[in-house]
Amino acid sequence: MASIHETAYPRFKPYFTEKELDEVFALSSDEIAFLNKKTKATNMVSRLGFAILLKCYQYLGRPVNVNNINVSVKKYIAKQLSIDSDINLTRYPKSTFKNHKKSVRDYLEIVQDRKKRRIIMKKAALESAQTKENLADIINRMIEEIFRQRCELPAYQSLVRLARAARTVTNHGHYHKISNALSQKQKRLIDRILESNDDKLENEWTWFGLKQEPKSP
Repeated sequence: MASIHETAYPRFKPYFTEKELDEVFALSSDEIAFLNKKTKATNMVSRLGFAILLKCYQYLGRPVNVNNINVSVKKYIAKQLSIDSDINLTRYPKSTFKNHKKSVRDYLEIVQDRKKRRIIMKKAALESAQTKENLADIINRMIEEIFRQRCELPAYQSLVRLARAARTVTNHGHYHKISNALSQKQKRLIDRILESNDDKLENEWTWFGLKQEPKSP
């Protein structure tokens, strides 16, 4: 299975520099106005939770659990809002989070149709599998198309399963195409090559013989 680190799947870094925080998590004036519209100025938990949800959604392409957020990111966003970074976000109500998540999706114009996303992912995976064997390459192509179509990024395992299925379907198609193009004589020759090497003539081609490393020139 392709490791998540081998792909372009967005995830939090263990450490962000000040420059990276400024580039990725700085709140724009429009985002501050949006925040003020959706939250009360006196509700610090709601304001911080909403701001984290918004900026992390932009960075990762999917909603996050604000209680498990990177500490440096939380502190950076809290500082912009003049909120204590030690505030307890476990008090961020699930119902409020659900409403805020919908507002963020609408604000970012994210497509929420999972069936449409599935079709997009499947098409990208099958097209990529025609020329790529590495699962990471197929997954990266799916991620690229998901972002291009402004869909929400699914869980990583969903991408892995679909990439593996697309590669299997494509490979089986190639196998059948090659097999159908071979004559019966050619197929029998291949069968003989792949048979074991037990007590066969030394000059006969076998799979065992083909696998041997060449001798030094």
